[in-house]
Amino acid sequence: MAEPLSAEQIREEMARVRRELNLNYGEVVENARDMADWRYYVRRYPWASLGVAAALGYLAVPNRVELIRPDASELLKLAKKNKLVVEPKPAAQPKSSVGNALFNMLASMLVRGAIAYMGQKAGKTAGATAAQAEQESQSQSQYPWSP
Repeated sequence: MAEPLSAEQIREEMARVRRELNLNYGEVVENARDMADWRYYVRRYPWASLGVAAALGYLAVPNRVELIRPDASELLKLAKKNKLVVEPKPAAQPKSSVGNALFNMLASMLVRGAIAYMGQKAGKTAGATAAQAEQESQSQSQYPWSP
């Protein structure tokens, strides 16, 4: 039969177990952090990550709309079968011309220039106001007895 352990031996054994638990706890936390980070998987499994990304991209992109161009008799059959109501096509928007594009570009340039000019004027005014306030504060500190 094994000898019963003394109180000191039990304390030493419990201290050893606590140290091991602390070490294991740190490893568990680090492993959990790695498992929750997607970059870990990309570093560890780059080809599998690429495949998963490609598959998700493929599934995320919607299917192309398939255009069918039936003839008149086919349209008539489809209309009768599905009680199709044909709405007139909206009027086409006029295409912009080169002159229209140039006008838009020049108008944009003029607006930007005006905004820049106003910004410069505002900056000069603010700078002059700040300089005047600085001069007044220096003159007051130089001659504190002045009214």
